[in-house]
Amino acid sequence: MKYLFSIVLFLSIISCRNDNVVTISNKKVEKTHVINVPKGEVDNNVFLKEAKYIFLDSSHMLGKIQRILFSNDKIFIHDVIANAVVVYSETGNYLFHIKNIGKGPGEYLELKDFTIDENNKQLVLFAPKLHKVIRYSIETKQFIGEEEIEFYPQAVAWNNNSLFFYNPYTFNYADQEEYCHSLIKQLAEGGDKRFYFKVQPKLGNFLSDPNPRGFFYGDHLYYKNRFEPKIYAIDNDSVYLSSEVHFSDNEAFPKALGDAIQKGTRFTEAYMNCSVEINNYCETQDIITFKYFREKYPYSLIYSKQKKQVVYHKCRNTFYTEKWHKKNISVFFFPTKVKGDSFVSILPNQLMMNLKKEKDYIHSLKKNCSSSAFLRKLKSYTPNDNPVLAVYKFQI
Repeated sequence: MKYLFSIVLFLSIISCRNDNVVTISNKKVEKTHVINVPKGEVDNNVFLKEAKYIFLDSSHMLGKIQRILFSNDKIFIHDVIANAVVVYSETGNYLFHIKNIGKGPGEYLELKDFTIDENNKQLVLFAPKLHKVIRYSIETKQFIGEEEIEFYPQAVAWNNNSLFFYNPYTFNYADQEEYCHSLIKQLAEGGDKRFYFKVQPKLGNFLSDPNPRGFFYGDHLYYKNRFEPKIYAIDNDSVYLSSEVHFSDNEAFPKALGDAIQKGTRFTEAYMNCSVEINNYCETQDIITFKYFREKYPYSLIYSKQKKQVVYHKCRNTFYTEKWHKKNISVFFFPTKVKGDSFVSILPNQLMMNLKKEKDYIHSLKKNCSSSAFLRKLKSYTPNDNPVLAVYKFQI
């Protein structure tokens, strides 16, 4: 519905106020994917092609996983409780972790986010309380250097030798209007900045955030503004619209958002009945997946770029079927990450323990799966073990 994209409460694409403020490129706008969310469910349970499961080494216990990145056969996990980046091999063996609490060089009080500088093979840690980004060598695990930043972002990402910052809040910038933009690009270490998406003041002062991470990783780096059903791709020197989502029967959203801003929280009855909170966005060359809320219920959606249609749309996902077990797909949990052309899910400890106790599930595994590897590991799985990563390939 077009009115959703023009209301004043939404972030607007900025005008050229100075040389550092840039507009969104329309160079690739012809590739924009328009996703019309159906009212009813679409249940296509044949979309799974194969799966593998990575049982993360529990010799180093994880608290709460925030972001997962994959690089050079390694798995990098941001543990927000431990305030650390924990690194595993692609098979789940613990390798090392970076945790350096303090106020000195290479140290931080809070690790808000991290990214990977692929060119220099470095971890880039974002420390908001000390207003700096910190670099560590992935190979040597040693502190390389750090750089102070003068604004207040919420997340960081690396792309094409530049750092990008998610900067949704404006209340800190009374005298620095250029920083009232939700996407900031730093061209090189200590270099010039570029600003995208002017933030409307009322929205910029509204702290409630359905998308605290800002960035999503896939075949490109993707970016989403708060409360906007559009996803932008960051590619070399351009930021362009990659997909936009149309929700039906959502005329009440502008009023509900205004009411939420006035009350200081999006957890109002009116707002929670509106379908605009796109989370866990994943995009590969052929497929887009994401989750969203409608009438307080979480929905999952899979969109085929080739077919240009939604092929899966459900409120409650199926964890397993006999058909999946015959393909050695032991359990399906809707993905939240991307690794190359595969989709990645985090299987929580509680889910694993519940599956271990479910007799029908165990019976189906034994009867239909030709591989016993997952069942063998499940039998020895304990309440003190780390979550399991599931890596899926889709066929659509």
